[in-house]
Order: sequence, then C-alpha cells, then structure tokens
Amino acid sequence: MTLSIIISALGSNLNKINHWISSDILEKVNEIIIVVQNSKGYEKEINILKNLGCKLIIDNKIGLSRSRNIGIKNSNSDYFWILDDDIYTDKAMIDSIIGSIEDNVSDIYTFRIAKNKAGELYKKYSNKKYLDKLHILRVSSIEIVVSKKIINKYSIFFNEKFGIGSEYPICEETLFLLEHLNQGLKIMHIPKVIVVHEDLSARFKPIVNNALIAQGYLCKKLGIIGFALIIRWYFRVLIKYRKIFAIRYLIRGYRLKI
Repeated sequence: MTLSIIISALGSNLNKINHWISSDILEKVNEIIIVVQNSKGYEKEINILKNLGCKLIIDNKIGLSRSRNIGIKNSNSDYFWILDDDIYTDKAMIDSIIGSIEDNVSDIYTFRIAKNKAGELYKKYSNKKYLDKLHILRVSSIEIVVSKKIINKYSIFFNEKFGIGSEYPICEETLFLLEHLNQGLKIMHIPKVIVVHEDLSARFKPIVNNALIAQGYLCKKLGIIGFALIIRWYFRVLIKYRKIFAIRYLIRGYRLKI
C-alpha cells in the first residue's frame, strides 16, 4: 500500500512545512506533493523542499480546491492524504494511517485532528464507524485519506467554485465527500489523531454572504435534511452575528444552479 501526502500551500507558509517534513517522513510515504500558489519570492523555501525529495508544483492561479485537484491528478499512490500548509504531523501519526488502512477496508477514511501536540482534540467527534450525509458535515479536509482507485473510476474532484480563494469560500470538502456517498462508496471513521492544527482562530471568522450561499447550495444537495439545516444554520448565524437577512443568502444558495 502506497500513500501520497498532498499539501496545498502559499509561498508565505512554506517555512511552516519545512519545520515538520523530514527524511524519516519521506521514507514512510510514496511521495509528498506540494502545490504552491503565490510562489514569487519564495524560491529559497521551494528549493529546500525540493532538495528534501518533495515534488513541488507551481500554480500561478489561486484557489484551495484548484490546488487540491492539481495534487490529486499528479498523485501516483494507492491513497492520498489532503493537507494544508499550517499543520504538523510526524512519523508515528503517518504509521497510524498506514496501519489503519491495512487493517480495514473502505474507499475513504477520516481520522481526527488535535489542537496541540498533547493530543487534545480539535473538535467533538462522533464514534460512528461509517459516515452518512449528516456526519460528513463536520469532517475537515485534513482528516481525509482517499483511495486513488475510486478517483480514477468515478472522476470525483473538488468543485473549484467552492473553497478558500474561490467564489464560495466554504463547503468544498463536504461536497467532495457527498459525491462519493452518492456513488454508494464507503467513508470510514478511524478514531485516531493524525494531524495537529494549532491555529484555532481560522475557525471563528465572521461568516460572509457567499459562505451562506455555499451552505444553501450544500443543503440542496443533501436532500430532505437540507431543509432542516437551512433553519438551523440561519438561527445560528442570527444569534452569533445578528445577520437578520442571512436567510436570503441561504435561499439564494439553495436555488443556485452550478
């Protein structure tokens, strides 16, 4: 079984990747693919990673989903793991991924994130073994390990209209997983920490109108449970941000045709 690590990165964050990638980690995986956007001026950091043995792809456009798709298309392993440029992982956590895949059978695996190296969990997790449409709502992209075989068979990629740097800045990982569920594929949750994400501030930014549109669009894709989610998300935004007209954007997203 071979594993690729795919990292979407900005040039300004390449030094963060340099802090955890080592020869030991490169020996555990088949390849580390780093797709770099806004790379101008960071040639030194790029060369350090290249000299370590990472595969660097320079992308002159922007968009997180675009970056991930480029990495997926260039992956040559049995499985790929999606990462961002502001995380930490190590050899032991990668061993945990490989061992879990070898001991189980699924099309996609999700794992857990810690908010510090002590292992304190980043968020609450369900102990449900196989995830359904409701449970994928809480999955973060850096928890996901995917079989490349199913990508080759079904050609399911990230929708590049969604995700940071695109028109609709959220919901890209949920839409990605939902497409796999709609094909009858299995998503298994393994209750093991595989990555540390210490920057909690990224989770608590005021929601923008296009993010509400993205949520409305996702609700449409979720079918009957989408109606209940629109109401739930509306009251959450109303209470937290006092956005009285948020329902207008949620409905606009529900009617969105892409």
